[in-house]
Amino acid sequence: MKMIIVGGGLAGAHAAEELRKLGPEDEITLISAESHLPYERPPLSKGILLGSSEPEGAFVHDAPWYADNRVTLRLGTAVTSIDTSARLVKIGSEELPYDRLLLATGSTPRHLAALDDSELNTLYLRTIDDALIPQGSTQRECPDRRRRLDRARGGCCGPRSWSRGDRGRSRLATSATGHWRRTWHHDRGVAPQPRCRPPVVDLDRGDRRTMTSSCLTASA
Repeated sequence: MKMIIVGGGLAGAHAAEELRKLGPEDEITLISAESHLPYERPPLSKGILLGSSEPEGAFVHDAPWYADNRVTLRLGTAVTSIDTSARLVKIGSEELPYDRLLLATGSTPRHLAALDDSELNTLYLRTIDDALIPQGSTQRECPDRRRRLDRARGGCCGPRSWSRGDRGRSRLATSATGHWRRTWHHDRGVAPQPRCRPPVVDLDRGDRRTMTSSCLTASA
């Protein structure tokens, strides 16, 4: 049976792993528009973005695993169309037949037109390549010559940011937990500003809203 997986993230990699267990003789092909091996995304906003971790640490499996398990990788390859009637995945003029198809591409960040059209230094973090953008293009010098990082909204997905109150993520954390988090970050040179807000911006819908965010200053 010919199995095709479209998507080079955690879901695609684990799908290949399970499909190999379920079908030892199946032909498995994993297609990804990115040139990197399938990887997990949470590390992108942590060590990889800060330059303290290598991208290889986020890979779900190393290259030999795919060869040993007979999973064909088509990296740096974008699917241009899918013909479900003929059961064909098309990559430009190339056609790949399949018996089963799994779409595991994930989502894409929503761009804010007001930010894209402004002079603000805005980074949309989605891929390894996004996280590897040279620091000089994302760094803003503050008067005290420390690096400043603005994050839009706090919450579980941004544990190093706060969106309301001195306690930090007050909807999710107790007072003791909030104190521990502030101390943990303070000891590592991160200074949360719970009530810091960016300027009001014009969104593409025409109304004016203030984007809730926190400002973090970290020692360079």
